[in-house]
Amino acid sequence: MNHSAVGFYSRLVPASVEFDWAQRMAGDLMTRRASAAYPCFLVKLRSPSMKYCPVCANSDMKNTGFPVWRVIHQLPFVEVCSTHRVTLVHSCSHCGESLDQGRNFRLPGQSCCSCGARQAHSVNRQQAMSSLVILSELCEKVFSGSQKYLRPENWLLLVKALRAKHSIEKLTTEVHRRLENLYGRDSNVAPPLAEAISKRSVEAQLTLLARPHEFLSRILVGDQLARMGLVDRTEVVLQRPRTDECALEMKAVEQGIPAGYVGLLLNGVSPSRICQDHGASHERLVAFRASIPPGYQVSERLGQWKANRREAKKLGLQLAKRPQYRAVLDQFVKLNPGCRRQTFSAAHPYEAVWLRTNDRPYFDATLPAGFRSHGKSVQEKRAIYRALIRELLRENPQISRREIARSKYRRLSDFLGQHDKAWFDATVPYRSIGVSKAVPSWYAGPSPFIWPDSLLKRRYTSIVERRNCCRTYVSKLIELNPQLTVAEVKRAGYKATEFLRYDSPEWLAKKLANVKKQSSDGSGSQSEPSALLEESAVKRKGPLPRSKGS
Repeated sequence: MNHSAVGFYSRLVPASVEFDWAQRMAGDLMTRRASAAYPCFLVKLRSPSMKYCPVCANSDMKNTGFPVWRVIHQLPFVEVCSTHRVTLVHSCSHCGESLDQGRNFRLPGQSCCSCGARQAHSVNRQQAMSSLVILSELCEKVFSGSQKYLRPENWLLLVKALRAKHSIEKLTTEVHRRLENLYGRDSNVAPPLAEAISKRSVEAQLTLLARPHEFLSRILVGDQLARMGLVDRTEVVLQRPRTDECALEMKAVEQGIPAGYVGLLLNGVSPSRICQDHGASHERLVAFRASIPPGYQVSERLGQWKANRREAKKLGLQLAKRPQYRAVLDQFVKLNPGCRRQTFSAAHPYEAVWLRTNDRPYFDATLPAGFRSHGKSVQEKRAIYRALIRELLRENPQISRREIARSKYRRLSDFLGQHDKAWFDATVPYRSIGVSKAVPSWYAGPSPFIWPDSLLKRRYTSIVERRNCCRTYVSKLIELNPQLTVAEVKRAGYKATEFLRYDSPEWLAKKLANVKKQSSDGSGSQSEPSALLEESAVKRKGPLPRSKGS
């Protein structure tokens, strides 16, 4: 661990993550597939080329006979050796190419791979109070493990203590001002350092945010807090969590999300607002919520809070929408007196569903249902529907079956027509078809045309009844109008003759033959009744016409 950059970054991650890294490295599991589980910032937070201190290399040659690379020198934001205050070397003094990128296993000070020249770097010493020297010394202390409060769980407790004693806004401004005074705004400062000392990074570290990739900002802010006397550099702040909420907050810090997520959520802050204010990933928040064990007390509080919030939201919507939807219902009933629920649902579907769900008593009182028959037997339904038909006939004695079928009692009419047909036909019989008494436009005879009284119906109880009605109608039509020809009789009694051509072709042919004998001078063809009989005999092979209409 201490022979790679992991030894430095492990001081800033949770103990569980450090243990996992150590297990992977000890078990030689650093394969390409396994390394995908490692944080991506470990690849980004290292220098593109290896660096070394010339003074350290010369000292190693005298002591051990060969130079070695220093882990602390390979950090991207370390440019100076903290021991000798010398600028680190990372390129050839002759051709300017990078000395090594960690793949050739070369030692510091060896000849260049590109030009083959031996290295002869001049020693460039920095001032003792230079910002690069201070940063290098600070990283050396972190690497040695002297600042134990930089771990996420310790940092969380430290920031909580600071929030209880100081105003975070004022503390953020003061820490940022001191960082700028110490490191300045020089453009030569490494980009990771310039990003770490921004006010936003300082504020993030002091508002319970402990994302793993903000290691440098945590180091700088912690150093300034120590310089201001707010924290001891060697103090171990870690304590055993006493409540489930503290344990979950530390777990949130380990997963790289806002440490105060649990507390904020319990106080009513939505996850979207947390993502917007603190920059946390929504996917991480969802994963964290799913990882809360069911035995935790906080999990029960979260569930109860969600239920209470849903009820409060539902009640708020009811109070806001109830007057509006009631006004819509009242206006519709006022404009359409005697309307049905189905009509209101067709005109205002959303309002009808909302009122039935959230304001059922008012909806039932304003627009009552016609009748309810769910769960009743056939005998009980028959008694209920008969009573409704009698009440309907008392209110409107002239009502017809068609009007009943087109009203809100359509289901009632269908049920009685299927299960109580005899009573329904006797109580509400079918009416005869109304026939116009005007002379038809196709008639041009000299004698007046007389329509017979209509005996035809829209619906018959049986084929026998329909046959008798059609025969009577044709007979009266011929008796009242002896001047009609066969074609005119067919046209005047079209429905009756069409039915008789299928049902009683012999009777119809005989009747039409008498009509032909009564006509004058045999102007028509004498073979028409016999042709009709032959045609009817052929057509009888097909189905009879429906007995519904005539």
